Amino acid sequence: MAQSFSFSKRQKEKLKQQKKLEKQKRKELRKSQGKSSMDDMIAYEDEYGQLHSSPDDIVKDEVKLEDIEVSVPKKAEEPKDLLLTGKVSYLNIDKGYGFINQDNSRNSYYFRLDNAPENIDMDMEVSFMSEDTDRGRNAVNISQVKK
Repeated sequence: MAQSFSFSKRQKEKLKQQKKLEKQKRKELRKSQGKSSMDDMIAYEDEYGQLHSSPDDIVKDEVKLEDIEVSVPKKAEEPKDLLLTGKVSYLNIDKGYGFINQDNSRNSYYFRLDNAPENIDMDMEVSFMSEDTDRGRNAVNISQVKK
């Protein structure tokens, strides 16, 4: 014996069939409109942050080999003829050398006693000129600052 459907069951079955047909129609419509793929969703970014739809749209600037510089920037040099001031921070009379800390700076300058006045002493205010050597900065032409 065949099962009988009640009215609500028939109604639900009709709705199911309608939804299947609508889904089939939407599927056919998408197919007829053309392919939609992952490629349509991808954007390409150039070096300036602008988006493009294909990699062919990106224009790259050519970099010439001659334009590339590989070097360390030069330090700003102090003028050589500038008179600097500072205090004697270390002095070794037996070995014949000492160090001067420049005023208003953290720079320290090495000096030999033959470039300094005979009466030089620790914490003495001096004026000097800077000279760059292979081993660093040296103080030359050292003289005592008169107060």
